[in-house]
Amino acid sequence: NITSNAAESLSRPLELAVAGYGREATRDVRGMIRGIPDGIAAFADTLAAGASREQMAKADVNTIRPRAFGDSLAGRAITLPTDLLAAADEFFKAVNFSGAAHAEAWRLARGNAVEAERLLREMPANLVERASQAAKVATFTNDPGAIANWLVQGRRLPGWRGAAISFVLPFVRTPANIFQRGAAMTGRGLVVPGLVEAGVKVAKGDARGARIALAKTALASTIGAGLASLAVSGQLTGDGPSDKAKRQALEATGWQPHSVRVGDRWIDYTNFGPIAIQANIVSNAWEGYREGQKPLHDLQGDVVGRIVRTLADTSYIKGAGDFFKMTQNVEGAGQSFLTGLVSPALPYGSALAAAERSIDPEQRAKDSIVQGVAGRVPFLSETLATEPNIYGQPRRPSDDTLLAQFALPWKSSRVKADDPVAVEVARLVQANQRVSVRTGTDTYAEAKQTPDQRRLLQETAGQAAHAYIAQAISQPGYENLSDTQKADTLNRMLRTAYDIADLKVGESVARSPHYQAVLAWASTPQYETVRGSAEQIRLRNYEIGQAHNKLSDYRKKYGRELGEYQLLREDREAWKLTQIPKLNSEYLAAKKKAVDRAFGGALTEAEKRGLTGAGNTVLPNAR
Repeated sequence: NITSNAAESLSRPLELAVAGYGREATRDVRGMIRGIPDGIAAFADTLAAGASREQMAKADVNTIRPRAFGDSLAGRAITLPTDLLAAADEFFKAVNFSGAAHAEAWRLARGNAVEAERLLREMPANLVERASQAAKVATFTNDPGAIANWLVQGRRLPGWRGAAISFVLPFVRTPANIFQRGAAMTGRGLVVPGLVEAGVKVAKGDARGARIALAKTALASTIGAGLASLAVSGQLTGDGPSDKAKRQALEATGWQPHSVRVGDRWIDYTNFGPIAIQANIVSNAWEGYREGQKPLHDLQGDVVGRIVRTLADTSYIKGAGDFFKMTQNVEGAGQSFLTGLVSPALPYGSALAAAERSIDPEQRAKDSIVQGVAGRVPFLSETLATEPNIYGQPRRPSDDTLLAQFALPWKSSRVKADDPVAVEVARLVQANQRVSVRTGTDTYAEAKQTPDQRRLLQETAGQAAHAYIAQAISQPGYENLSDTQKADTLNRMLRTAYDIADLKVGESVARSPHYQAVLAWASTPQYETVRGSAEQIRLRNYEIGQAHNKLSDYRKKYGRELGEYQLLREDREAWKLTQIPKLNSEYLAAKKKAVDRAFGGALTEAEKRGLTGAGNTVLPNAR
């Protein structure tokens, strides 16, 4: 709120200066500085009374927000965050009223300082009206139009209807004005709409209005060009990749959606006022264009969807945003929406959530509404399970310092350049290379997983993926490969990593009868010297089987005898594994039959269906 009000306050004198009214712009700034003491007084009065000076003067009870918890000390303490927002608006109104009044007085006095001071002392009605309107515009409290006013009236409906609208749209006037101004700013950034607007004003004889329209167009187009440059260079983000794996690969490097990169930090711009709307449209148009290069991709629909999803993340329409995302089947949106219905019962809910993020930077499990609410409370959140990222490490939406997370008025995340694996995968996916990292899924091996099983799978698979990718990128010849070859190399390593992870989680996750049978067969020793726990047997079987596969590849490439010799030279450990004899075929056939019988013929059915075995390897035959 403070950020957008401050930015809008500075835009008015800037527009005047660009339009050629430099002395008015100077008077405007000087007037805002002079208005600070009155702004502080207005802030204090609003905080004390719970209503603005204008509301109290009109005694208009319909515009005064009722206190849900009464006027007692405890009730006032609970509603303090809302009162602070209203008081901040009154501060900026007073400051902007003073600035606009000084600029308008200078204009009416035609540059005569003595006359301007006289007008400021007497404050004629036309000067007060123009200054009051400018103050409302600067704080986004001016008339937002018929639709927004209709929604405002809807919030006052009795019963559940008014309550529902109030929850989904706790604020109407401010977001409506911000959106309208941001959309107009984006239009002017295309130059032609701004020239048309100026032309219309010239035709009406309004030369001053035409100059200001051209100034707004010049500023909007300059800002738009800068935003476009940032978007193309990857320094400005929109809603981000639609592919979940690609998105999480970027998040592992500190990237965050609808943000601008400043130094080593990503800063969320959604609450920056009208310029956030322009940044949103520009960045999402670029991202949509990049993804729109794919065949059969609906570019226009994609761009619109991205813009709406980004708008839905703004703080002042969070309820409506979660509701929209829920209708679009966005993952986690339903849980977030329902949690939002309950969270207002927490006194100082927003402050508690900010403190929780500062104290506990890890993303916690929110598998129920109770957990969603608990995750917003400091220390209580630490009793919840940690959500792993694609590399099996705790997800940290922000690795910022505690002070930065709590004090900054915007969400930010520090760039993480200390993990070469995360940096390399993110670089490749941004270069439109497909790196098949896995994300958490509720279904695995044809079975529904519990939240704990899903986290176990992601943690185990992610850590294996990280280790194998680290091994691949550390090889001497890796840097000499093209990006396509690098992606292919990493995908081969990922297949092995996920094979190993599948064997490790074993019986700890849910599996369909077919996959249970496949796992049981993989847990049966198939080579001499293979023994130990079920997991150890699976891993040893797999390791030896992989060595035999490698020997087969070498023989295809070099011939039978030379291939074995070449493997001995290049990978002695793999060659040693190929020397371990397979168990007697009749014994293995009997074991396989026993497993099949134990699972009601599921193993035979799995072979017929061509299912892969534990670790995504082809189901081995007993031979």
